[in-house]
Amino acid sequence: MGNKPANSPKGQPPDADGHSSVSDLANSLTGDMVMLSPGSEDDEGPVSEKLGRIQFSLGYSFQDTTLTVKILKGQDLPAKDFSGTSDPFVKIYLLPDRKHKLETKVKRKNLNPHWNETFLFEGFPYEKVRERTLYLQVLDYDRFSRNDPIGEVSIPLNKVELGQLKSFWKDLKPCSDGSVSGLSVQGTMWTLKGKVPPKILILSLITHPHVVQNL
Repeated sequence: MGNKPANSPKGQPPDADGHSSVSDLANSLTGDMVMLSPGSEDDEGPVSEKLGRIQFSLGYSFQDTTLTVKILKGQDLPAKDFSGTSDPFVKIYLLPDRKHKLETKVKRKNLNPHWNETFLFEGFPYEKVRERTLYLQVLDYDRFSRNDPIGEVSIPLNKVELGQLKSFWKDLKPCSDGSVSGLSVQGTMWTLKGKVPPKILILSLITHPHVVQNL
C-alpha cells in the first residue's frame, strides 16, 4: 500500500488552521487500505508467520481414571520482546471448559524452552474425556502488561488413542483470540503491539484516541 497525502476532498475547504478535518484524514487513509479482521484472506502476518512448534504427551489411565498431559518443550518460538527473545509459558484447557486452566512455569529469555511438566486430570471418566478438546496456548509473559499470545494447538481427544502415553509435535497456529498482526481487537478496544502499519496507527488514534493502549 502506498502512502497518499491526506488532501481535503474536492470542493471542501480545509479547516481554519489550514489542515483537513479529522474525518477527511481518516477517509483518505482508508481509501486504499483494507482493514484487518481475524481470519481474513487479506491478513498479513499470522497466516504466514512461523510460530514454532510444541512437543507434549497425552495418555489416560483407565485404572485411575486420570488423564495425563505432559508439556515437554517448544522449538523455534518467535521473539516477542524488544530484546529479541521471549519468556514463554503454556496455558492448558480442556474445552469447552475455559474457567479452569493449568499453567507451566515461565522460561525466561528462551525461544527453545524445555518445560518437562506433568499435569494430571484425576477422577475423569473416559467417556467425559472423549468429549473434551485439549487446548494449549503458548504465551510470552509480560510482567507489566497483557501477555502476548504466541500460538495455539487444539486436539479433540476423541481423535487420539489415549491407552498409552504418546508424544506429539504440533506446529503452533495463530491464536484465535482476536490477535492479528500486531493489532488486537477486543470489543471496541484496539490494542496496538509491536510493528503496526502507520495508517492503522493513525486511524486508531483518530477514531479511538481514548482506548488505544500499549503504544
